Amino acid sequence: MLEQVVGSFPDILNHVAQMYGRISPLVFMQGITPVTIESAEGVHQGDPLGPVLFATAIHSVLKDLQEMHPKVRILAYLDDVFVLGHPTDIQSAFQDLKKSFFAINMIIADSKCEIYCPSTRDPVEGFDCIPVTDDGAIFLGAPVGTPSFVASSCSNIAKSKFLLCNELVQLGDIQSAMLLLRGSHVPCLNHLARSVRPELLTQAASIHDSQTRKTFCHLLGFNEIEDMPWRQAVLPIRLGGFGMTSLAFVSQPAFVASWAHAIVELPLRFPSLFPAVDSLVNSTTGALNNALTQSVPDGKHISEYLTSAGKVQHQLSMSFARCEAEILFTDAPTARDAARHRSTKGKGAGAWLNAIPTSEVLALNSYEYRLASLLRLGLPIPLSDWMTTCNCGASLDSSGYHLLTCKTGGGPVWSHESLASVWSDCLRELHIHHRREPRHRYANSNDRPDIVAFDSDSGCNVDLDIALAHPWSSDIFPRSSETDGAAAERREERKKSKYEKDCLPGGTAVSLIPLVMEHFGRWGVMGRNFLQKLAKKSCDEIGRPNAAEFLDFWRKRFSLQLQKCNAKVILRKMASLSSDTSSAKYSTQFFSH
Repeated sequence: MLEQVVGSFPDILNHVAQMYGRISPLVFMQGITPVTIESAEGVHQGDPLGPVLFATAIHSVLKDLQEMHPKVRILAYLDDVFVLGHPTDIQSAFQDLKKSFFAINMIIADSKCEIYCPSTRDPVEGFDCIPVTDDGAIFLGAPVGTPSFVASSCSNIAKSKFLLCNELVQLGDIQSAMLLLRGSHVPCLNHLARSVRPELLTQAASIHDSQTRKTFCHLLGFNEIEDMPWRQAVLPIRLGGFGMTSLAFVSQPAFVASWAHAIVELPLRFPSLFPAVDSLVNSTTGALNNALTQSVPDGKHISEYLTSAGKVQHQLSMSFARCEAEILFTDAPTARDAARHRSTKGKGAGAWLNAIPTSEVLALNSYEYRLASLLRLGLPIPLSDWMTTCNCGASLDSSGYHLLTCKTGGGPVWSHESLASVWSDCLRELHIHHRREPRHRYANSNDRPDIVAFDSDSGCNVDLDIALAHPWSSDIFPRSSETDGAAAERREERKKSKYEKDCLPGGTAVSLIPLVMEHFGRWGVMGRNFLQKLAKKSCDEIGRPNAAEFLDFWRKRFSLQLQKCNAKVILRKMASLSSDTSSAKYSTQFFSH
């Protein structure tokens, strides 16, 4: 390995020699006794450079072998080596391959080899110990062979992924389980979507998507949820979903993108593949056609776009998702559902779904996460039969609207103060001088802004006023069902109107920034712009600009705090309606177990 690094990559020799220039002791525990093994061959487990070093070590061996046997074709990806050709030619090449690998201390196990010969299942002469198949084989995790073999292999691979889902429902931490479901299980068959024709992936996609849905429902405390909430859940987070992307949904754009990325090689190697791709691309109906129509710029042919565009799969998938999101708006049962959809798809509205619970401020407990999910998906909040009327006299419904907005009990005030504290923490991190609710701020009124902060750009103070807005409020609904961010915009206008009559001592006009969030998570434009302005001031420990990391953290922090506020207000309200302690327990039972 080191010899090949000297010849191929001499610039990294010193770095590699530092790790592999001498024997390394590996220590593990056998019971309570430490045991040491000397690592004297190969690469270290977990070394990011390991695959490159391994490939470098065997490259010259395979290259020499190819020159010795020009009638066969030798392909390799790390330790997956393929020899293609006539059986008689392969026999000689395979024996030489074993000898060449043995010379560098690598042993090929016949039991781990397989012969794919479409013309026969009979044993091939010289390969008595190696199984022969005529219907197909697995190459780099993707099945190649007859349509029935490919379809059944994909289904078997999908079934093999059930174990992770079974473990997730036992994890005990819903936030972590959802992150793992979305990040590990949902994309685990994407390689099949890029390498297998969509019509052959149908059964596997059904199995995979069914398991995703079952696990998602179980984590939320349901045996099953209706199709409409699930259609929202499979959308990307930025479009109001949970990112539980359907494999059936992604199979067409993934396959077309894979074809597009390899389009230079395909005409030379696999001309028979083109009809399958053409039938997808040139179809006059279906989601793929809609996605292509949205993605391809005016005046550009589809084939020209596919061969030149970057991130084709991402662009096509997002076009798919946008089409589905629009259909979801159209199919929304009520105007309230449409308003909720618009609010949940605002920038930063779903930031809480991406937060990794590494600290208390970034973590949601079980009832907080479940209740936040119910609100986002429009699923009913479980109320007991006797919870029909609020103690203010208003009727209750399972949407949670009145529970969130009722002023009796002080819930909105508590949420307001909680978000103000987070804004104060944000300003404090940037060492921005600020005061909370200063008295006698204005010369002509007793109004008090929530925060007064010093703006170094203008050299004067700016007044910040924090508010929560609900898209279903009577002063904005039903316009919020037709316009994105209408509730936050309306509340910003009201805040501006409230303070425009105020002035500072000396007659100076007030510089006010309303910091508004909708209950479903969407930011008001002014608050979003103010946070971005703060981000430009942020730097890391050694003074480098840190805007992206700052925005990512604080969007998650505000989003999480909002979900905590929603959960606490609802559960406090439900508890206040309970006549005794045992009844109060009912209100949290669903969310905490």
